[in-house]
Amino acid sequence: MDDTQRPDVPMHMDMPGKSNTSGFYLEGTKSIGQRQSLTLRADASLTRLVASMTMYQEGQSPMYMLTWPDNRQVQTGVAAQYVLQLDSLTQLQFSARADYSDFGLTTGMGKDQLAVFGYSGANAQFFIPSVSAQVSRKLHRNLKATASLGFNGRTPTASELYGFYLFNQFDMHDYIGNPGLQQETAQQAELSLTWRKPKWKVQAAGYVSRAGNYIMGVYDPSLSVMTTGARGVKRYQNLDYAILTGAEGSVMYQPFPKTQVVSVLKYAYARNKEGDPLPMIAPLRNITTIRQHIGKLWLQGEMETAAAQRNVSKAANERETGDFQLFHFRLGYNGRFNNIPWQLNGGVENIFDAYYREHLDWGNVARQGRNCFLQFGISF
Repeated sequence: MDDTQRPDVPMHMDMPGKSNTSGFYLEGTKSIGQRQSLTLRADASLTRLVASMTMYQEGQSPMYMLTWPDNRQVQTGVAAQYVLQLDSLTQLQFSARADYSDFGLTTGMGKDQLAVFGYSGANAQFFIPSVSAQVSRKLHRNLKATASLGFNGRTPTASELYGFYLFNQFDMHDYIGNPGLQQETAQQAELSLTWRKPKWKVQAAGYVSRAGNYIMGVYDPSLSVMTTGARGVKRYQNLDYAILTGAEGSVMYQPFPKTQVVSVLKYAYARNKEGDPLPMIAPLRNITTIRQHIGKLWLQGEMETAAAQRNVSKAANERETGDFQLFHFRLGYNGRFNNIPWQLNGGVENIFDAYYREHLDWGNVARQGRNCFLQFGISF
């Protein structure tokens, strides 16, 4: 092993970066009678990015490279939104937008770096049209439904296009951009239902989306890491398509005027064309709280539960996470002194000191154990 790879050799890195964005937007809304409105918007921006890394290691010459090669993005867009209140029960909303983006490297050094991986092109242009339609209707005195259909897209980011060994602490990998990426396209449908009663509010929502040219960092075991401690190197690639679905439900119940119970359940599911899981998809999760008000004092108990996530992306070198269940207790008191409002909050989080980490946490670092806190605030 040479000295540049030995972890016991003293080393430090300087990693400066700079971004500069300027732009403008114009927006106006026109009411057309009592039941219609039209909103128009135009915007444009110019973004310049640059970041570098200099590695200093004892006994070695400093090593310098651009992690964000000097690049710029010019973006322009126009949008329109039309809202029509058909009657007291039904509302229609139509939206459309068009964006044009022009990316480019501005220095020869940046182009030379990416040429190491066979990328000869430096400039990229994208045109993204998007349209959507939404209808909301009150189906019953206590029931409201909202449905929407849409077609949209996403341009690659500067990191996805030009990144050069950008270290991501989220998954502990170095990332390499790809100037040949195509824009993502997506068709999405959503449906939500809301049911209300004096003591109840129940909501349920679900969506399904098909994303074409889905952009993902794919693990490349043939490449060596640049960052000490990195788990590997990923290159951004376009997948043929990905299917993403999810659902969320919530219940709010108020059995007594000063007592409230809230429970929220979330689930997401995502696969690529071959049926393999996509990375960074959180598992089934539930949070249930009960809050009691006693004069100016409130008390709250909370239970937080998450399932294990075993459906991880092998192509992204993703780690599995285990399930966990947490219990928290919080309280607060609102007071006033000489007409100045103040608040005292406190509580205990993770009461039973469970060892866990969220699936979307950075690296493989566990969350904090039992945690007691006390906060005091004054409003002026």
